[in-house]
Amino acid sequence: AALKFGINQAKGNYILTLDADMSSSPSELINWLKINPQLFKQEAVHIGSRVHPNSKIDALTHRKWIGGIFNGFVKALTPLHLNDTQCGFKLYPAQKAKEIFNSLDVLGWAHDVEVLYRFHNANIPVIEMPLTWKNEDDSKVNVLTDSIKMFFEILKISIKMKFQQLFIAPFEKGSSLEQKLN
Repeated sequence: AALKFGINQAKGNYILTLDADMSSSPSELINWLKINPQLFKQEAVHIGSRVHPNSKIDALTHRKWIGGIFNGFVKALTPLHLNDTQCGFKLYPAQKAKEIFNSLDVLGWAHDVEVLYRFHNANIPVIEMPLTWKNEDDSKVNVLTDSIKMFFEILKISIKMKFQQLFIAPFEKGSSLEQKLN
């Protein structure tokens, strides 16, 4: 809910989110601009990926394994083919981010999956970028209990988004089905 509030208060054309423990510095944007000088001219979401081949990561082995398993569930249950949905370092086009964050149903740790799923459904590209990331010992995530909660949140997101795509979206005002009937 705090992230949703912050997104709504943000000014400018792009919004950067990052972990409160500063596992990655905002200066990573400078590195991203070196890789992609068009970064701020694209209608795309750019997300940090701790498994990107060019990332420099200082993380505990068990957290890497849990993250890999989690992303396997994400790939199996959603149309997302991203390798690190949970990295908090993300750059969004502001207007679309405000729309999507205001429509979220999940506000827990797995909200990232719903956000990226909604961007996917809106045909907005999500681009994984390398970053420097350092594990902070005082993380608020409990790897065991939060992982179980996140799995059920992904399942909920998947079912709800598929239901919405199949049974609600075709009948919404302005849908392609309505346009075909007129």
